[in-house]
Amino acid sequence: MKTLVTGLVIISCFVMSGAASAAFVLGATRVVYQQGDEDVTLSVRNTSSLPYVGQAWVEPYSVDPEGVNDEEPPSFVVTPSLFKLEPGDAKILRFIGIGTSLPTDRESTFWINVQEIPPEAKGKNVVQFAQRIKVKLFYRPDSIVEADPLTALSRLRVSISGDVLKVENPSPFSVSFFRASLLGSDDEAVLPDLRMALPFSSVELRVPEVGTPERFSFDYINDYGGRRAGPDLEVR
Repeated sequence: MKTLVTGLVIISCFVMSGAASAAFVLGATRVVYQQGDEDVTLSVRNTSSLPYVGQAWVEPYSVDPEGVNDEEPPSFVVTPSLFKLEPGDAKILRFIGIGTSLPTDRESTFWINVQEIPPEAKGKNVVQFAQRIKVKLFYRPDSIVEADPLTALSRLRVSISGDVLKVENPSPFSVSFFRASLLGSDDEAVLPDLRMALPFSSVELRVPEVGTPERFSFDYINDYGGRRAGPDLEVR
């Protein structure tokens, strides 16, 4: 009996996930598609000693990486969507917008999925492990191209009611958090579950006690997948 077990790897920052034992390594941890672009590209390289088949597709963003919204029509196609990579070989994937209606006043976020399909193992009672790698694709409309995404950082509003932290994002850009914490006069509480604030929306999560929180400290992920320090914000 041969069993294929699929694992999920979410790559959100500049650190590539070699520890996850994935055969495929992607050339970027996020992709930005400007309105009017003919396409954007992403490289995939096979770092294993075996030939692998790969499959790629784009789906709407879900806070739960396992969640899929099949009801929304696709906004991007990938070519090639199915490919084979010999050991050490690389392939360029092209992502092409197909003209579906997307908001014109804000970024839209999608998941790029790259699924490994290993060669068939020989022998009985073999368990094979394959990774699916997910990175984000951001669609940026013309109306906000000239705006500075960094302005979104200082416009974040942070408040606490009881044990619930609320981060409001009144900007048209998504803010992806790498690290976040609440700072009191003498202590700090790390917020490991704060991931991303979507445009014109808010995110809430329960927080540990930290005396009287005074500031919200965070690092964010920029367009190139790099980690940068954001401005400390007052907690209201």
